[in-house]
Amino acid sequence: MSRLALYGRTYLDAEVELPLELLATGKGKLDVEVRAVLGGFPCNAARALAGRLRPEDVTVVTRISHLDLPRLRAGLAPGTQIEAITTESIDWPPITVIINPARECRLLRSGRPGDLQASDLRAIPQANLHAFGRVDRDLIDAVRRAAPDALLAWCAGVPAEGADPAVVDRCDLVCVNTAEARALLDNATGTTRDLAILLADRAKPRSVRVVTGRGDAVTVAALHGDDGVRCFECAPPPISREQILRLKGVGDVFAATFVVEAALDNGGERRAELAIERALTAAQAAAATFMTAAAS
Repeated sequence: MSRLALYGRTYLDAEVELPLELLATGKGKLDVEVRAVLGGFPCNAARALAGRLRPEDVTVVTRISHLDLPRLRAGLAPGTQIEAITTESIDWPPITVIINPARECRLLRSGRPGDLQASDLRAIPQANLHAFGRVDRDLIDAVRRAAPDALLAWCAGVPAEGADPAVVDRCDLVCVNTAEARALLDNATGTTRDLAILLADRAKPRSVRVVTGRGDAVTVAALHGDDGVRCFECAPPPISREQILRLKGVGDVFAATFVVEAALDNGGERRAELAIERALTAAQAAAATFMTAAAS
């Protein structure tokens, strides 16, 4: 049995550094360096949690080309369990183009279908905590049926177009940024505190909803307790623009760190009570370290 299962698609990320104004000049071909790496929530989260849990306690459940599976294994800590949904097709995987990962961080992503579904899996991994990137609603429902006592965490932002947004409400822990929370609630002006409370009001008791300020406002975690909603706040550490070396993936780092630190102790066992303040502090620190460290 693993302690943590991470679900979602794996993308091929093409990272490009160039001034944005050049994209509007109409000059045609630009010779730039393109850095290709595997991305997506499950592999980003697994890399972020290296050292927090034993590799064998983490299961990555993902859809990926069989041609890229060796690359995924090489990019994760040895011993990490991988449940890969693959085909023998030589089609390219979903591709994300990222313009200036350390600055504007503009993403252009394939819109092709392919989110994980319950029917893709031979079996639901046994784990204390199941954290989801982009997946189909039926997978979350299947995990809940198979593991009624486990904690489920939504870390995928806004559900895919056409998906039922109520899928988010089925999870015990949710971590989204301000823009995502506003989209989920159809609320264009709410503060992080307002949004976290509104999301918590929709959740079942003993659920937590986190809304990050993306560096512009405090991050708020709202706990739907038996006696109402209680909020916890954590201000982001001061980081100058010059210190930031990468932004792409920082949301996955924050979310993965928060849900694991809140739900699991150092041995990977489920905590008797969610450690919300501890998790906020750890997630902010992990995000700051990630942003100010050069990509390996």
